[in-house]
Amino acid sequence: RDGRERDIQLIRARVLVPNVSHAVLNGNVGYLKIDHFSQKTLVHLRKSIDALIDEEAVEQGVVVDLRGNTGGSMKEAARAVDQFVTEGLLLRTAGADGGRVFNLQERMEAGDDGDEVLGPVIVLVDERTASGAEILAGGLLQLGRAALIGRVTYGKGTVQKIYTLDPETRLKLTVAEYILDGDLKIREGGLVPDISIADVQLS
Repeated sequence: RDGRERDIQLIRARVLVPNVSHAVLNGNVGYLKIDHFSQKTLVHLRKSIDALIDEEAVEQGVVVDLRGNTGGSMKEAARAVDQFVTEGLLLRTAGADGGRVFNLQERMEAGDDGDEVLGPVIVLVDERTASGAEILAGGLLQLGRAALIGRVTYGKGTVQKIYTLDPETRLKLTVAEYILDGDLKIREGGLVPDISIADVQLS
């Protein structure tokens, strides 16, 4: 600001930004915000859940905020559902002919690991809640573990794979759709909240 030149040393490094945050709300209710789903989402989610458990903020209930979450890793989203359930179908995938797609996981089932969050769960969603976020919201809904509050979600129920054609060219292709427990297909209109919230203008 004073016009003098300064030497500044810069160090290049990978900056890892956690995509899960948490807080304790009034009434000792836990709050989890998931921004997107990446390869490390489950690790970050588990750390936040454990932190809330240490603060005794899960027994009264947990709010999972997926507003604005446009998705990401299908597997990480399904594994996130597994943090709240002990059994059931997390998702299955089907190709254009309804059959299996080569090199794509066909089914994911929940397991009982003994550390699941078993208290009440509320999921906040909006029109930008899509893809992997809809897997988490819809999975919890279909398995009877959560109620949804907000707006109808985006409705992206398809799975893409990236194929390398040559060193400089990649092709991203839709190869399947994912289907949740009870044969729920997200792409058929998105998820409808149990409690809808809309903008109201008073004149």
